[in-house]
Amino acid sequence: MNHSIQLNHEKKYIHYSHQGIIERKEIGIVWTQLLSMEEFTLGRYNLLSDYRGATFNFTITETDVIEHFLESIKTVLQGKRNAVIVDKPQETAIASLFEYNTCDKINFHVKTFSTEEAAIRFLT
Repeated sequence: MNHSIQLNHEKKYIHYSHQGIIERKEIGIVWTQLLSMEEFTLGRYNLLSDYRGATFNFTITETDVIEHFLESIKTVLQGKRNAVIVDKPQETAIASLFEYNTCDKINFHVKTFSTEEAAIRFLT
């Protein structure tokens, strides 16, 4: 698993970056780490998910498990923003699915971007 998590205390967001091939279970591992961070659960920090250079090794039809998981932690996610940076068509399609579904269901504002600058503007 090739990922990193960094905190930006000034702008109050967590920068999660993942490269290479990403299995669905690896996203769950990262979310476990995020949920153990007080800045994310209590500190109202937003999330920057950076998937540039990454390839999801699952399809849109296999994302229901992730969606159900996000619904199960909606009390933590409500009102937060998640800027997702992607640079490939399949990853954009999967990220867009969450953009349209999660905001309505759990008030978790997900938006897909192609540049880090635009993503940070959304978060701050």
